Amino acid sequence: MALVPGFESSLYNWVSKFININLYTFVAYTIINIGQQLIASGYMMEIERYDTLLTNGTVTNLDALLVYVTNSGMIYNQLFTCVAYIVTGIGVLMTPTIADTIVSAGGAGAMTKMKSAIGKMAGSAKTAVLAVKTGGASVAATAAKSAAAGSASGRVQQAMKNGK
Repeated sequence: MALVPGFESSLYNWVSKFININLYTFVAYTIINIGQQLIASGYMMEIERYDTLLTNGTVTNLDALLVYVTNSGMIYNQLFTCVAYIVTGIGVLMTPTIADTIVSAGGAGAMTKMKSAIGKMAGSAKTAVLAVKTGGASVAATAAKSAAAGSASGRVQQAMKNGK
């Protein structure tokens, strides 16, 4: 098909999209693996902190436990692990973007076109809202003038006005 005019880049596009989509598994696996290491290190830090406070299930140093609880030590204990879960989740959701950065399959260009189309629609919506607010008089007058000027009878009338 690449030899037929109009389909010159179809093979290149197909191969780039194929590689891009096959990268999803590698990228997601890498992100999950890094996130898993962060989560495991958070749990190991939590175990080490508890190990300093407890021995065989009993509190060895009540002063250290009091300082740990009153200085928000428990919040910091869980905070690292929760942040690791959130970062891993966001990373997995960004898998297509990361894969598209590695091998561009044209997805970013389609998004840019869609954003510009939405901008044009928003601009025309603003014009319609302005017409409603002003009663539509100025927009209707402008439309009538342009329609009259564009038709043959409108040009004849314009020429007759200029002759007078």
